Amino acid sequence: MSKKPSKKPKGMPTHSSGDDMPPPNPYLKQHILEAVDNQIRDNTPPSTRETLERLQADGYTEKQAKEKIAAVLVEDIYEIMKNKTPFNEHEYAKRLNALK
Repeated sequence: MSKKPSKKPKGMPTHSSGDDMPPPNPYLKQHILEAVDNQIRDNTPPSTRETLERLQADGYTEKQAKEKIAAVLVEDIYEIMKNKTPFNEHEYAKRLNALK
């Protein structure tokens, strides 16, 4: 007996083809990108600006580079909240440096 695919609520867009995951929250994305902009503007931590410049030199647009940085920031925020640990600038810089 085969299972019927689960139905998603009407009007709910899919995140990627065939995926029932809702799209990212645009407001949350905007705020995370603002945090990245603040890090770059204030040069705190310096690794954020360095990563932006490196990714752009590698051919990414400014928007693409900032979104890659934002993805690392979101992962760090999640781990900080989940584990109740302080921000570790050294580890954040290592993860930024690993972006390709």
